[in-house]
Amino acid sequence: MEWLKNLICTINWFEVVNPLLGVIIGGALAVYGSIIVNKKQYKWEIDLKRVENIYTPLYNNLVENHFDILIDNYYPGYIVFQKGQQTIYKHPQYYEWDCIKLDARYLETPKNVIEIMDNLYVSISKYQSIYYDSCKNVKLFIDNILSEEIGKINTVDNLGDVIINSIHKKDIDEIIDRIFFPKNDTLNKEQTELIANRIMNRLQ
Repeated sequence: MEWLKNLICTINWFEVVNPLLGVIIGGALAVYGSIIVNKKQYKWEIDLKRVENIYTPLYNNLVENHFDILIDNYYPGYIVFQKGQQTIYKHPQYYEWDCIKLDARYLETPKNVIEIMDNLYVSISKYQSIYYDSCKNVKLFIDNILSEEIGKINTVDNLGDVIINSIHKKDIDEIIDRIFFPKNDTLNKEQTELIANRIMNRLQ
C-alpha cells in the first residue's frame, strides 16, 4: 500500500478539486438559471394570455363606450350589460365583463381587476337610479318655469330624459325645440330664448 500513499501525497488536490467544484457550481448555476428563465417565460406567457383574453376585450369595450358613445351621449338614460342592436341615439353596452365571468378567464383574472370591474358595475347601477330621479326633477322644474311664464306645462312625459344632454351641450336651439314641443306659435324667438336660458342657467 506504500505506492498508494505515495500517489496520494504526490497528487495536487487543489488542481483536482478546483475544476470539479467549477463543474459542480457551473452546473448548479446553469440549472438555477434555467429555472429562473422558465419561470419568467411561464409568467410572461400567463401575462400575455391575460392581455389577449382579459385585458384587451375589457379595454376595447370600455373605450368603445367612452369615445363612441359617452362623448355625444354624456348622460345616457339607457345602459345595458349585454351586446345588442344599437338604438338611433347610441347607448353604452357593457358586455365583456359578464362574458368573462361566465368562463375560465374569470379564474385567471387578478383580484384587483375583479374589484375594479365589480365596482364599476355597482356605480353604473347607482347612476341609473340617480339619473331617473334627476330626470323627474328636471321635468318638474321646467314645468314650474313654463307655468310661470306662459301658463302651460310641457306635455312630454320624458322631457328630463330627452333634454338633459342638450343642457350639458348648452345647445340653446335644441333646448328650445325640446321645451316647446309641440311648437308654441304664441311665443316669439326672443321669448323662447329667454325662457330656455333661464332654464339652462338654473340647471347647470
